[in-house]
Amino acid sequence: MRSGEIDPGTIKFILAYKQNDFSPKLTAKNNRLEPIVIQYFTVIRERPVRMDSETSVSDQLQLLRSLVAEDANYCCPDETSPITRSIHLARLRSHFEKCQVCPHRDDLEQFSPEVQRNLKSWWERSQPKQTQFADGFRGLIHNEYDRQELRIILNGLTESLWSDWIRRDDQNQAAQPKVVIGHDLHGFSFEMTALAIQCLAEHGCQVIDIGNATTASTSFLVDQTRSEAGLFLSTGVESSQVGGIDLYRRGGMPLSAESLHAIHNMGQMSANRQARNSGGVAPFAGRENYLESLLKYYDQIVPEHMLILTSNQTLIDTLDDLRKYSQGSFQPELIPADLERQLIVNQTDWLKSGLASLEFESVCLISADGQSCFFYDSTGQNLPALEILDLFLRQHYSHQPLGVILGEEYQARILYDQRFPDAQVRYRQSLRENFAQGMRTSKSQYGLDARERYWFAGKRPVCDGLVTIGKVLQAGGVKRQN
Repeated sequence: MRSGEIDPGTIKFILAYKQNDFSPKLTAKNNRLEPIVIQYFTVIRERPVRMDSETSVSDQLQLLRSLVAEDANYCCPDETSPITRSIHLARLRSHFEKCQVCPHRDDLEQFSPEVQRNLKSWWERSQPKQTQFADGFRGLIHNEYDRQELRIILNGLTESLWSDWIRRDDQNQAAQPKVVIGHDLHGFSFEMTALAIQCLAEHGCQVIDIGNATTASTSFLVDQTRSEAGLFLSTGVESSQVGGIDLYRRGGMPLSAESLHAIHNMGQMSANRQARNSGGVAPFAGRENYLESLLKYYDQIVPEHMLILTSNQTLIDTLDDLRKYSQGSFQPELIPADLERQLIVNQTDWLKSGLASLEFESVCLISADGQSCFFYDSTGQNLPALEILDLFLRQHYSHQPLGVILGEEYQARILYDQRFPDAQVRYRQSLRENFAQGMRTSKSQYGLDARERYWFAGKRPVCDGLVTIGKVLQAGGVKRQN
């Protein structure tokens, strides 16, 4: 047989191999011959195939089709249809936009060194900012927010915890700092949570695992368990490819911006030092405690037929329990995350067309983080956040002076409208740490930041979408705004 020709028996074996769709249930003989098949596939790709005269035309055609066919083992970000490796490589080569956030973007071994340098240069030029430090650590999963980045964050957090722990002069304190950890239902969050629990225990912290939670419930349980810190790990809140961590310190106080920068810098400088004794992990079913804390906000609510939309299944489950308790008329509904993000940027055509055939008196959209709330009337028209805040202020009957904290973005509008003349208004940067500290030090009763997160005074400042909805329904609802 001349070079480049394929033995007809091998052709038939390859055909059978392809027809079985590369089933793993191969015989011992086939397993032994598998390297030979791979070798022939390599030969076929590298030089023209010359068929033996004994091979039938139909077998030749079937062989060529099977050789060209590929398994679709790849899927581009935000797409549901799988693609083949050839399409994957072609998109990489053509600087396809979605390749920038793809975890397989470094799959370049098939390209020439020149093409590899060109693509890597493109990554560097088009690479967005690294992990963001606003109201939590945020970054593209697998690329910016990965296992190494998580370890850096936890190194900095535990270094900070132990520094404060050693300086404290409290004879009644526990032997180790306690850290509450919760997560959402995204698969990547489960993976990162397992790593976070391991790292915290290795650093000597006692981990309180509350399981599936929200940002608000994590903050609540940090305060209730008197823990030194808390973490909430989430994925897909701002974008389907973005993950991150929200951090809390004693009392459930959130950390933002400069505080997060300090922790991250500390984590980069400090070594991954393991404690002599592991802190251990203790599961804690805090959901019932959190639910019980919400019940007071759903006493004596008006029977307004409100449609409540969110992409967070945990919020849906909690709202169902609150509806049973209060016998309320609100209706929680789960929606896709993409639709939620469209509604947040006020693309409400879907909402307006859907409400035309329904008999809801109002609509509330809670963002996936469980804090931001957006209200709409029965026609799908968005109700300004300042009108909702005004609803709370009209219900304020305390003898204490009325104090309100607003995001800096509202200052020009308030001055122009001469709104809230009887309230002492202060302005803060729209970050959770700034608002929480401002609510605590100024003793303001209400707050509203630029992300339409409503704040309420209490033992600790509360920012919770479920509390906001209860307060709205206790204040008479929003149907009269129509």
